[in-house]
Amino acid sequence: MVKFELSGKQILVATLLAFGESQKHAAETVKVTPGTISVWKRDPEFKAKINEIQLNAILDTQSKFRGLAFPAVKVLKDILEKSKSEKMKLEAAKYILSTIQLAPSDGAFWMAGPTTAEEIEHQEHTEAMQQRLKEIHEELNIL
Repeated sequence: MVKFELSGKQILVATLLAFGESQKHAAETVKVTPGTISVWKRDPEFKAKINEIQLNAILDTQSKFRGLAFPAVKVLKDILEKSKSEKMKLEAAKYILSTIQLAPSDGAFWMAGPTTAEEIEHQEHTEAMQQRLKEIHEELNIL
């Protein structure tokens, strides 16, 4: 498979889309038509770039939140140890207990999607095969 490098415009559009800008706004920004962006969005390399940008943003955000973990734990510890309000102590304790081991350290629940064209193509192929199997099952009245 021949790989093509994305253009500067495509990378800028991928960045805008990854951060939630509309396709119309992205098209206006780089002076292309929304139809051009629709074509780009079907390209596995372009999709992978959007997902890569989203994943990097997620990892950056996680890193920033990790930096706040120690001060946050100290606040909760202070509430548990020093608060005069039993209700506040109970709420702090419940919060701590409800969050322990629920957020995986690898960020698995914050997935941005495949980050290579090959992974995108594999995912699309798998989804197409699953859809075809579903159609066959429906045709055979197995569902």
